[in-house]
Amino acid sequence: MDINLKIRLAYDHLQAGNIEQSIKICESIIANEPLNPYILEFLGIIYHKKGDLQSAIKYIKKAAEIKPDSIETLINLGTLLEQHGKYHEALECYNKVLQINPESIIAKNKSGLIFLKTGQFSEAVSVFEKLSEIHPTYENFFNLGISYYKNNDIDNSLASFRKVIKLKPDFLDAYINIESILREKGLPGEAEYYHNLATKIKDSLNTLNTLYNSKCDVFRDLSDKWIKCMSSFPIIYSDEDEILKVRENYINLLQDLSNTILNSSTDEIKILYDYIGKYKPFYLPYQGLNDKELQKIYGNAVHKIVLSRYPFLENNSFYGFNIKKDKIRIGIVSGFFYYHSVWKIPIKGWIENLDKTKFTLYGYHTNLKKDNETNYARKCFNQFVEDILDFELLFKKIIDDCIDILIYPEIGMDSLSLKLAAVRLAPVQCASWGHPETSGLPTIDYYLSGELIEPPDADNHYSETLIRLPNLSVFYNPPEFQKINMTRESFGLRKNSIIYHCCQALYKFLPQYDNIFPQIAREVRDCQFVFSSFPFIPDALEKFRLRIYKAFQKYKLNAEKFVVFLPQLNPSQYHALNHLADIFLDCIGWSGCNSVLEALSCNLPVITMPGNLMRSREGTAILKLIDLKTTIANSIEEYINLAIKLGNDSDLRGKISDEIANKFNIICNDKSCIKALEEFFIESAKHIGRKSL
Repeated sequence: MDINLKIRLAYDHLQAGNIEQSIKICESIIANEPLNPYILEFLGIIYHKKGDLQSAIKYIKKAAEIKPDSIETLINLGTLLEQHGKYHEALECYNKVLQINPESIIAKNKSGLIFLKTGQFSEAVSVFEKLSEIHPTYENFFNLGISYYKNNDIDNSLASFRKVIKLKPDFLDAYINIESILREKGLPGEAEYYHNLATKIKDSLNTLNTLYNSKCDVFRDLSDKWIKCMSSFPIIYSDEDEILKVRENYINLLQDLSNTILNSSTDEIKILYDYIGKYKPFYLPYQGLNDKELQKIYGNAVHKIVLSRYPFLENNSFYGFNIKKDKIRIGIVSGFFYYHSVWKIPIKGWIENLDKTKFTLYGYHTNLKKDNETNYARKCFNQFVEDILDFELLFKKIIDDCIDILIYPEIGMDSLSLKLAAVRLAPVQCASWGHPETSGLPTIDYYLSGELIEPPDADNHYSETLIRLPNLSVFYNPPEFQKINMTRESFGLRKNSIIYHCCQALYKFLPQYDNIFPQIAREVRDCQFVFSSFPFIPDALEKFRLRIYKAFQKYKLNAEKFVVFLPQLNPSQYHALNHLADIFLDCIGWSGCNSVLEALSCNLPVITMPGNLMRSREGTAILKLIDLKTTIANSIEEYINLAIKLGNDSDLRGKISDEIANKFNIICNDKSCIKALEEFFIESAKHIGRKSL
């Protein structure tokens, strides 16, 4: 039979659903013409229809080798490789296409989407910026908006999504993303406007599109409720009343969301899986209140949603318990195995000092970001798992490693860590204060904290069992900084003014304490308060600036004379500022830890005031550890008076600086927490039938 007739017959069989017969005919052709690229590619397409992805790739790859300049074949091969999770090889295919035709929109688009999937966000931005210039479609602007957002460029992300709705006014996802960003920027009023627009579009789609049935209504209702609830916090509050109103609103939204989830089917709540971590109550603890009960509602919801996608994880008997006689296996899951506050405290000091003859350490890096600290982390672990960002692949890896005790140094910032923490992957699971908030998750057994940091009633603040390790609970090794020559003038500061270092995230500063600054300024006179411009969101920064300026106006002072906002500083610049400042003012309500320690490492006096929760007591704990209690205030009035006294008395500042210099090594040599942590691990392992060698 003529080859063309055979091909036609194979095609007809394929159209009729006779896949095996179609394959048989193509293989008979290849037996006679093994280098026929068209038949090889056609056979690959048939195998793809069959669902045999590996065979499909095999034959289309052969076709691409025979005709390496075929754009269509390379695109087909790249698409199949993507489906198989081989993103690097797929990218190579698209790069070959672009070498043949540098203007290929398909290859550029597919490359950009791979960059998004693999966390290469700056590369994705570059691709979609160029695509949007040469081909300004709503799809390209939408992908550009996502790329900007993932690359932490919120304003450009918002601008891109606004372009999407200009080009396609009924594109629902763009409205949802705009609403989410506006809530993140602290603009709930404008966010509500876009939420209402999205609701109208959804309603019109329900009317016009019969495929958007009642089941989809439930899905959209659930996702809308989740986004609205988790995005209900402004970044900066105008006043204390706003905190209470926002909290009351969040409580109502959370309870309604929880009830909706409880009354929904497993299939219905699966839709929320992709929203976990993407939309989360990150700003809740910055209100300065006890969030235990709210976090338990949230934590139970997250747990239920993850189990809806992976129900077999509900059975706690599946993991391997590692009963064989080897060392106790400790796993640490984090997205911050790089130069970051969570790496500096608590992870680094723990993994450096744990006894490797008693414990085998496993690290699981849930982020693609890496630097020299990542390289160091690899050396500290017996096994360091990285570049696996797929939830299912990673939880299977953790289960296969038979971890005895799994630690999440923070729960609340990294999305993948949150999903993993929401299920039982080890007999003992712990959280710690990298993000100083109870997880609320029913799967987390213990919360590792420090006896100096916690108040007496701290057990009431956690859904977990609180473990009070000695002192700070962490071993601190001061980071090394590159020395740079900077003066006060380099930072735009006056040469002879008293400089109050206030460079912490602006959302840590609560409005009820704004009057502190003008009251200090009124008595010290020639002084400057130095704030960071973080977070780098113009609306939030302006809201904070107006709030502080209003506080100074209340005392008939010109804030411009006293208040300075610095741009983002790199670690060396921040270290230089610590050396140039006179006094460090710790935030009331959310005390600094790394920031306080780094200030003290430069012999900079720190004024702090403990609150009712652990996250407001870190500075106090650090000063107590080195027996330097003279700058710990017990009231707002005392805090202000201490700041005035130190500002007006250079001799006193010098005396305190000398005392810090003499005592700082106490912090750096405190290994009491390591011994207690090891004892906790050994005792916990006994309860699961494990013994260390």
